[in-house]
Amino acid sequence: MARAQRPVDRWRHRRAMAWAAFVGSMLFPILVLAGEDVALVGIAGPFYVFTGAVVGAYIGFATVDDRWQAEREPWRYEQGGEHGR
Repeated sequence: MARAQRPVDRWRHRRAMAWAAFVGSMLFPILVLAGEDVALVGIAGPFYVFTGAVVGAYIGFATVDDRWQAEREPWRYEQGGEHGR
């Protein structure tokens, strides 16, 4: 597997994974209702725990990384800067 060399690419892949988990968690009830399969209902709990963990981890790590970047490069995060806080 190739590693992303730039942080922008790394976060793009993480964001795509979080969006895929979020969309999957929104479409899962439709699959359960359309299929009427007992096995799908049985895995609903673990499925939502997993997808919630993926989305939550992305949000959490993005926040931590943003804070670390602000400490390393405060000039980017000053008022009116790139991310303007």
